[in-house]
Amino acid sequence: MLIPLIYLFYTQQNSFQSDVAASQADKVVQKIADAADAVYYLGEPSQQTLLLNYPDNILNITVTGQSVSFLIEGTGGKYEVIKWTSANLTGNLSPSEGLHHVIVQAHGGVVVLSG
Repeated sequence: MLIPLIYLFYTQQNSFQSDVAASQADKVVQKIADAADAVYYLGEPSQQTLLLNYPDNILNITVTGQSVSFLIEGTGGKYEVIKWTSANLTGNLSPSEGLHHVIVQAHGGVVVLSG
């Protein structure tokens, strides 16, 4: 009788951790998109530096065109968190877990992301 309860607890805990990571990733991507729009509308040489905490299950970060997307591994499989901006974006962001300084800079009509 104890084994089914342990299994249920374990699966619920994994599901909860996955939900928290997804919510955290959504907030991170939204902050990046908001900063990109802000520096885009202010124009060159506007810049913002963000201190963001990435969750541990990010597989890849893609910055293309007018979108930023995080590919995430969750309990239900892989899924994508994507946000759109008004700005054309370029740059590379590291998908590693933990704190990151993300620099968002307007440069020649494009917003450059690095960090």
